[in-house]
Amino acid sequence: MLQVTPSPPALPRKANLIIILMIFLWVLLLYGNTALSHPVNVFLYLIASLITFYVLRRLLLNYNILFPVIITMLFMAHPVHTEVVASLKNRDEILAFLLGMAGMYTLMSYINTLRFLNILQTSIFYALACVASFSALPFIGLYLLVLYFFGKLRLRVFLSAAILIILAAFMVSFFSQLFFSYTPNATAYVENALYVEKSLWIRLGTSMMSLLFYLRILFYPYPLLYYYGYNMIPLTSLGSPLALLSFVFHALLIVYAMINIRSKSFLSFAILWYLITIFIYSNLLFPVNGVVAERFVFTASLGFIMAVVFIIFKLFNAEPNSLTIEIDSRIKIIALVIIILIPSGLLTINRNADWRSEKSLYAHDIPHLDKSAKANYLYAQYLIASIRNDENFISYGTSDPLVRETIKEHLRLALKIYPESVNALNDLGDVFMSFENRYDSALYFFRKAVVVDRLFIPGWNNIGLANKQLGHYPQAIACYQKVLDIQPGNTKACFAIAQLYNELGNTDKARYYFDLGKRAAR
Repeated sequence: MLQVTPSPPALPRKANLIIILMIFLWVLLLYGNTALSHPVNVFLYLIASLITFYVLRRLLLNYNILFPVIITMLFMAHPVHTEVVASLKNRDEILAFLLGMAGMYTLMSYINTLRFLNILQTSIFYALACVASFSALPFIGLYLLVLYFFGKLRLRVFLSAAILIILAAFMVSFFSQLFFSYTPNATAYVENALYVEKSLWIRLGTSMMSLLFYLRILFYPYPLLYYYGYNMIPLTSLGSPLALLSFVFHALLIVYAMINIRSKSFLSFAILWYLITIFIYSNLLFPVNGVVAERFVFTASLGFIMAVVFIIFKLFNAEPNSLTIEIDSRIKIIALVIIILIPSGLLTINRNADWRSEKSLYAHDIPHLDKSAKANYLYAQYLIASIRNDENFISYGTSDPLVRETIKEHLRLALKIYPESVNALNDLGDVFMSFENRYDSALYFFRKAVVVDRLFIPGWNNIGLANKQLGHYPQAIACYQKVLDIQPGNTKACFAIAQLYNELGNTDKARYYFDLGKRAAR
């Protein structure tokens, strides 16, 4: 049975609110400073971990102090969090978690004081967390979970708090739709095949495979990769043995949690924390870009770790809610935790080294990404950019042939996984045209790109350029005209046609398209 007393340990008066707001403002000020970005992420992660400990300590007041300490330590050391800390663009995930946990801290104050100001603070923190990242949305479920498990509130008080939190969620949702528009790319097959696949049976199976992936990287976080996408988690029917196994396992978790919810079992609380926070990334309600990602388990990992630590205590016949634990059990628990922390710490250190630069990240991850179309395409793009940034490129138009072959190898692999990737087809043609002056080979891939997507403007522009290099001016003009049919006033096409007509001696048409391009550029 979970217990809460009316006098929990707290930070100095109002210090929690002031500290969090200062951090939030400080991050906003420093957000654009690249040199300070990584230290800021590390600092935010440490603050988020500290707040996690304070929240756990308040939730588990009558528990042995060793219990929240071990949970916090394992949470901090888990290698799966490396992406959130090391990738600068994922700072929003840390901020969302930090602000969400700050809201939970003030929620505990409300439970003990019933002051309206505290529940108002929780709503404000929740709203700020949702603004930081979509991943904060499940905190509404976590707040309600905490109110139920730890609140001991009268029904009227519980409902009034729940209504205020839900109202904050609706307000965030309303203003997000008002000021921010998000339209998922329904043709982004390389992001997630479920954008196109509409079968409920396939959706359920792939969702179960996604959930199985999350459990795998929480139990065994290797290898960790910079991107997944199609076809790392293939489309799978619910009848698949692994999908069925995942379905049964998660169904059993839900059944266990619901059976024990009335007794307010801590393990039930931990399981529900995990399920609530991972659900939005399961691909069940809607497809998720990349299908799966390590950052998606950031908040969910805390529920997973709470459950693991609870089981460890039970394994050695130690009651987490006992203020005294036998020295023999304590030694065994600490020994097992150290055994877990050592490999976790080493994996985290090694993974941080991988994130030191784009080059080191690609070098480590790409051998494990032979089934990801976009990951291979991203690697090829990185190599193409490295060639274009070479000081010798403009002067000589050449590059290391081994690099060119590597680019073509990974673009071909991307096309092998997903043959209709217009960007990969276009880039492969561009390698032949820009780096090797093999225009016929380039045209083959450019034409395949516009067959896949007749409205693909970069492909038509490149066909025009390749034909121009081959001296096929009428074909080049026709291609650029096709661009203008798709996008009237396209400046690149206008100036290209003007140049072609000028070289053909037709100055009137050259002047017409030149003026058309100038008007469009204004």
